[in-house]
Amino acid sequence: MEYVELNLPQEPDKSFVVFKEIGKFFPCPWHYHPEYELVSVVKSTGRRMVGDNIGYFEEGDLVFIGSSLPHLWVNDAKFINRKDNYLAEAIVIHFKENFLGDRLFKIPEMESFNSFLKMSNRGIVVKGDAKEKINSIMKKMPNLNGLQRLSSLFSIFNILSEPLDYELLAS
Repeated sequence: MEYVELNLPQEPDKSFVVFKEIGKFFPCPWHYHPEYELVSVVKSTGRRMVGDNIGYFEEGDLVFIGSSLPHLWVNDAKFINRKDNYLAEAIVIHFKENFLGDRLFKIPEMESFNSFLKMSNRGIVVKGDAKEKINSIMKKMPNLNGLQRLSSLFSIFNILSEPLDYELLAS
């Protein structure tokens, strides 16, 4: 299966992107992009493809995708074929490695998060308490102002920097 490179939209007054995806299905094709991506599935079930891994996703699923790693979410038929308000929903964060300048991920305080970023080139399913905390933060982020959004992102980075329960996806 061939994948395509997506040029993700970025608002000029924001250093990173947070958005809520709502619809009968998640519309992206098998794709990759230079941005890191964090996906919190609020409502839906289906198959998730990350690199050479095919798995199943459900509500509450939280996946961190590394830069340029091909990925795709395919919703179950009950979301695609229903004509009523049975809508899939996810919250997505995109950020580039240099979204706050070239030095951010080189400072000593980011060392443990850098270890997490290196693992993300395989895709990471976050589990346990970390998943619950991050999902809670992400649900609020689309409605926050700039500094609150940035602070929330750093809270997520902090959680991901601590020892956590996770599963690597792609080989």
